[in-house]
Amino acid sequence: MLTRSFCHFRGVKRDGERHLWRHGILGWDDVERGVPSGILSPAKTASLREQVAVTRQALLARDAGHFLTRLPVAERPRVLGDFAAETGYLDIETDGLYEGARVTTVALFSQDGVRVFVRGQNLDRLPAAIEGLRLLVTYNGKRFDMPILQREFGQEFGVPHLDLCPVLHAWGHYGGLKAIERRLGIAGRTTGGLDGNDAVLLWQHYVEQGDAEALRLLLRYNASDVLTLEPLAWKAWRWAMDGYPLQLPVPPSRLCPNHLQTPWGSLAL
Repeated sequence: MLTRSFCHFRGVKRDGERHLWRHGILGWDDVERGVPSGILSPAKTASLREQVAVTRQALLARDAGHFLTRLPVAERPRVLGDFAAETGYLDIETDGLYEGARVTTVALFSQDGVRVFVRGQNLDRLPAAIEGLRLLVTYNGKRFDMPILQREFGQEFGVPHLDLCPVLHAWGHYGGLKAIERRLGIAGRTTGGLDGNDAVLLWQHYVEQGDAEALRLLLRYNASDVLTLEPLAWKAWRWAMDGYPLQLPVPPSRLCPNHLQTPWGSLAL
C-alpha cells in the first residue's frame, strides 16, 4: 500500500493525497506516467516525480524506517502492507515497575510463530531474533519495552520500530492496551483478567518457589499481548487507508498459533 501513498512526500498532506486520489492519481506509477495538467502545478509535479524515484529505492531496499520517519503519526501503520512478512510484534514483562527493573520474559510474534525468551534460560538469544526483522511493532515500546531492552543488552536495536501507542492516540484512542482492545472489540486473550501486576507476582512465584505453573501462566499472558497487537495494528492500517477510492487488498492473516515456542519445548496457549 505504500506505492499508493503520497502523504509521506515533502509538501503533500493527507488532504493533498486525497486530492490526487480523486483525480485518478492512485499510486506512484501514475505520477511516473505523468500527472495531467491542472491537477498540480508543474513544480509540484516535478517534485513528486523526483520523490517517487527516491522512495521507490527505499522500498526496494526494504527500508521501513524511510517511511516511518516521513509518514504522519496516524498514517504510520501503512508500512504493514509492504512489510507484513518481515514484521515482529514484541512485548516484555519485568520484575517490577521500579527504575532499573529487569526483563523477565519477552514474547515475539512473527512468521516463525510465537517465541518466548526467559531470563536465565534463553533471553540472550533475543537480540538476534529482533535483528532478523525489518519492522518491529509494540504498544508503548518507545517509552517502556525498548529502553529497558537496550539497558538489558547494552545496545540499541537498529530495526525500524512502529509504536502503536502514539498512532492510536492520533486516532483518538487513549488508555492501556487491554482497555483499547475491549473498546475496539479485539478478542483473543487466553489468560482472563491478568494484568501487569499479576505478571510480576507470577515471576516472583517462579523464582522464589520454583513454581513452573506460574511461569507457564506468565508466558501465556505475555504471548496474549503480542497476539492481540497484530489485529490492532491492522485495524489502524485500515483507518490510515480510509478514503482510498479502490478496493483495498485483504490484510494478510496468520493462523493464530495455539502453541508457544519456549526454551524447553512447545507450550499450549
